Amino acid sequence: MRCTACDHLLWRTIARQCPECGEPFKPSNYDFVPNSVVFRCPRCEQSYYGTAERGHLEPSEFTCVGCGHDVSMDDMSVHPVEGLQDTATRPGEMPWLERQPGSIVRPWLRTVFLSMFHPGRLIRGVPEATSAWRSFLFCAACNLIIFLAVLAPFILFAFVLPFFLSRGGALGQSVSIVSGFGIMTLVYLGSVMFLVVVWALVTHGALRLTGPTRGGLRRTMHAVFYGAAASVLTVVPCCGWYLGQFWWPVSVIIMVKEDQRIGAFRAILSVLAVPLLVTAATVGLYVWWISWVLVQASP
Repeated sequence: MRCTACDHLLWRTIARQCPECGEPFKPSNYDFVPNSVVFRCPRCEQSYYGTAERGHLEPSEFTCVGCGHDVSMDDMSVHPVEGLQDTATRPGEMPWLERQPGSIVRPWLRTVFLSMFHPGRLIRGVPEATSAWRSFLFCAACNLIIFLAVLAPFILFAFVLPFFLSRGGALGQSVSIVSGFGIMTLVYLGSVMFLVVVWALVTHGALRLTGPTRGGLRRTMHAVFYGAAASVLTVVPCCGWYLGQFWWPVSVIIMVKEDQRIGAFRAILSVLAVPLLVTAATVGLYVWWISWVLVQASP
């Protein structure tokens, strides 16, 4: 159990704020492997095992058998069962949030692997209280990597290189090209992230319309944003674009199903609402354009 702001361990902490950075927290915001943690009464240290689905106490409020006082799970200190490491108490794994300062590449690659092959395990490793902003930045970083890896080489060889070969690469003109490329990158990234946010909002709206959900909008955003890690397959030549754009929704579907505790059909319907609408609009636009061209070309 770690602080969502500074990653400080919160085991045995009685105060409801991180002793390192002061970030408030509640034990109920965290998920644990059932029977892997012990909750202790703040008055008499009577121990209770977290046996519920999320490793919590059930019920969460009761009268302590040790001291006779009314206690709540969120008032207790939390301890891992003797002999268990911190990682053994978590039902999932989220390398990107658990990385050490200065460590980026390896946690990112591990997160990509989990998003592609174990998305349910990945979303279970995201604490309930984690800000959606962190997952948003992760998604933006993944899309920026895709842009630089896939589109940048085409722009370089199609526009930048011919310019330098033909005109000698004057400093002012070079700055203009670099500035233009930077603006293009920002426009691309801004457009993609706008669509991703819309996708997350529509997905959660569809979930709410079709029935109850275990988590709120933030959990749906976590699934959509962290699912972007699977889209890095786009960088693979030739077929990568199709694989990446297919794998991302599949990962999100599995994450939403696991995290929101819903059926597969409902998860598929909710997650694919926006991709299906975009596909239909694209096909419709092509049909209209082809029809217009044929009409203009006819005598």
